[in-house]
Amino acid sequence: MTDIQNENETLSEAEEALMNEFREALETPTLTLLDTWSNLLGNIEGERESRVSPALANKITTVWPKMSFQDVPRYFAAYYDHMELLREDLLDIIAENPEALEHVEDDMEFNHELYLELLYRWQVRIGIWEHEWDAAAEDSHISIAAIADSTSFFVGPQGLVEHLTAAGFNFTDEERAALEQRLVEAREAL
Repeated sequence: MTDIQNENETLSEAEEALMNEFREALETPTLTLLDTWSNLLGNIEGERESRVSPALANKITTVWPKMSFQDVPRYFAAYYDHMELLREDLLDIIAENPEALEHVEDDMEFNHELYLELLYRWQVRIGIWEHEWDAAAEDSHISIAAIADSTSFFVGPQGLVEHLTAAGFNFTDEERAALEQRLVEAREAL
């Protein structure tokens, strides 16, 4: 079979069966979401060492107009610090529950409570950063940008948490209320 197939050509039965197997393999997960996230976040240290390109520096200063080009390295240092801490929460959950990685087929059901706990830990950590942020600090513009961008990467509208929705995670109203109550208690403890 050629790379480009004419619209009028039909696949043989064997080719069709192979294509169906391929489609099924793509639809069948081979890793839990915990594992996928761990892999996705596995090279933060390497990213930290990467050179900041002019295009990326320009993008950061455009999105965060209070930031100068000279601020961009400090922004990335803070951003990657946050990313590592949020990854640490994930790795702690995995270390505390190594059997979780074995449940690929029933990930959303078997690991449901772990995902809830991870959401809680991430939200608490983010809440601490926001609580400690000082608008009067000389580098407040840098730290708020790092907090906002790392937070968005994890729990933003297109962040890692959205993978839960795509994977079929069911977050009940009761669970949402319980999580919010835990977060209120954590905020009060600050």
